[in-house]
Amino acid sequence: MSKNKEYTRSEMRQWLEKYFKKCGYNVTSYSERFYPVRVPLHCKKEENNKADELVVDFTTSRTISKDDFFPTITVDKVKIYEASPVRFYQYYFIRAKTYYAFPSYVTENNEFTKFKKVCLNRGIGLIKVSEKEIKIVAEAHPLFNEICDKLAIEHPNVKDLLEYYLRNFLHFFVYYPKPGYKRRAITGRTEGDISFILIDKLCELRNITYKDKLIKLASEYRQEDRDDYKIALETITELWLEICKLEYPEIQRQLEDILLRNSEYRDHFLHQFQVFLLGTYIIDKFYSNNEECVKEFHSLYKCPIEEAWLLASTYHDFNYSIQQYDFWIKEFITQALSMTGKYNVSPLKLDVAFIRENFLLKTKEICKALNLEMNHIVMNFFYEQAVNKDTRNHGLLSALSLLKLCENLGHEQIKYPALIQAAVAIALHDGNIWKPFSGIKERINSEWNDKFADEKFLINMEFTKYPLAFLLIFCDTIQEWGRVGKLYKESLPRLEDISISNKPSEIKVSLSVKDDPSYENKEKEVLQIKKFLKDTRFEIELISREGGQTTKIAMKGK
Repeated sequence: MSKNKEYTRSEMRQWLEKYFKKCGYNVTSYSERFYPVRVPLHCKKEENNKADELVVDFTTSRTISKDDFFPTITVDKVKIYEASPVRFYQYYFIRAKTYYAFPSYVTENNEFTKFKKVCLNRGIGLIKVSEKEIKIVAEAHPLFNEICDKLAIEHPNVKDLLEYYLRNFLHFFVYYPKPGYKRRAITGRTEGDISFILIDKLCELRNITYKDKLIKLASEYRQEDRDDYKIALETITELWLEICKLEYPEIQRQLEDILLRNSEYRDHFLHQFQVFLLGTYIIDKFYSNNEECVKEFHSLYKCPIEEAWLLASTYHDFNYSIQQYDFWIKEFITQALSMTGKYNVSPLKLDVAFIRENFLLKTKEICKALNLEMNHIVMNFFYEQAVNKDTRNHGLLSALSLLKLCENLGHEQIKYPALIQAAVAIALHDGNIWKPFSGIKERINSEWNDKFADEKFLINMEFTKYPLAFLLIFCDTIQEWGRVGKLYKESLPRLEDISISNKPSEIKVSLSVKDDPSYENKEKEVLQIKKFLKDTRFEIELISREGGQTTKIAMKGK
């Protein structure tokens, strides 16, 4: 391993697991048995009819300071000194030895010495980790033993001693998940949360323009008490302003709560954000592997590919509310006017807006980028996809509204050719658009769909030719975990791993679902995009957690 390369959390966890298993411990990672605690490693073994139990938290940081890992937190004007999830573990696993593991490359300066002193004073052990060696540099002492030893000593006033312990361990209440600070270091994931695996991968970012902001997001995520919708909105808003010099419209997030009243609906706002994070990680690895496509994108469109990806991924479902218009407008009118009967309310007439707002001209720009002649078949296909009551395709409408938004606000930071590529990716990401492109006839009420499909304008999509559109379809299909709604509850999808090899890059994403019915539904969806996307380096591994089935599906095209 390179001297300068930092370890990933996955590597650290694997090395520690291997070490303690070799020492005879049964090891679990983030076990749901200990909820609400989500301790990184719990190790236990029986010796001479006695249980030897220990818990381990760890960091991959190169620099460690006391204030970063044992900060002082003020709650309602009460100061909690040296608060930390590790000290919470000491209470929750009161008979266990609690350790903090750090990487071998850590800078052992004065700040580290202060950190180490706190650990020693609190009975927290220290472990130095590398791929070749795991070394316990300070032994841990269970909090239960410490308290018992102190109480066993003759003391003039036991009440004073108990008061001392209660006052000095108030951090326990800070990290306990009810009713106040629901920090993910303790509570773990809830419905709608971002996958810890994806969060940890962000710490590996090295190349993209906005890597520092996402690394900071990842490093602080487990200590967050805000919900993911707030985190996502704040991050997207800041990135749009910083990278694109554009104000991100918040209306989609505001409508999400209304749309979720539909039992058949599933989240699309946080979904967009996780698609963005997943694709960003893949792009960053492509930079590390010197893949030509990322260089060529910048050369062709005068813009780094990750900046165009930011727009495409975080906006691709922006107009899903238009596709769901009939539901939410009826819901709103019914509630606002306290209506009890069945009424047809405010029919949406997009055909007028489509012409007046010059959306047809913007459609021509998208077609031009796809080398499509704007003949009557093409024009009528896109027109019906946009305005037909049974379609109102959110992908196409999002693409057109992005171009309109940038036209209104200006797009000096994002070059127009790159903006068009982002719009192309958004327009094509939905199956009702890319399937007719590849010759598949969809069963929808659109007379021009079949005529368009007969032309087979784009039988296969290759990553090297359309990297943004390819990546958006790929990541959009994979991203299922944490999508609040009926489908999430039925299938309980989970991201298991993302691995990307060195050049030539091979991308494998492992996704598991609850049971065989969920597995069959997801497999069908993945097999559909396999026929369209053409780049065997991209592979999806699908796992049924209850049925035991596993399938590896590479993107081979037709």
